[in-house]
Amino acid sequence: RWVSGQQGGTGKTIGRLYAINTFGAAVGVAIAAGVLIELLGLTNTVLVAVVINLLIGLWAMGLARKDNRGKQLKVKSMTGKLATGKIENWWPIIVYSLSGLTAIGYEVLWTRILTPTVGTFVYAFAAILTLYLLGIAGGSLMYPVWARLIRNKNLALALCQLLIGVLALG
Repeated sequence: RWVSGQQGGTGKTIGRLYAINTFGAAVGVAIAAGVLIELLGLTNTVLVAVVINLLIGLWAMGLARKDNRGKQLKVKSMTGKLATGKIENWWPIIVYSLSGLTAIGYEVLWTRILTPTVGTFVYAFAAILTLYLLGIAGGSLMYPVWARLIRNKNLALALCQLLIGVLALG
């Protein structure tokens, strides 16, 4: 509902909102692993995260009640396009799914490689996850700018996947 009332286009606004949320996640990972676990221990760090999430949830519920305009959002659905079963409708979803699966695999691999250097799994995982989340957040901020310049989105997706593969080999 908040996004639908913003200026500048839904995609751009959602990208910004996603970036802010993901930057927050990256900061949370860094603080939890780098500070809170050392000061409070693992169990108390989890409890701090629970309390923060509950407070944010209550705050969001309060905002929803305050902003209860009752208007229905019109959301375009891909269900009609996907139901046709044509490969040109499904291939981006398959590519994004496989890309996400591969990215998580990279994250596990890099954590295993970094653990002997850093000393513990927690710090290695936190470092990789923080960088991973910062990359996602930065990409969410950059995409609206690049989207205006890119005419063929399918070609751009294919080139990005190729570039990711080449960089991973490097």
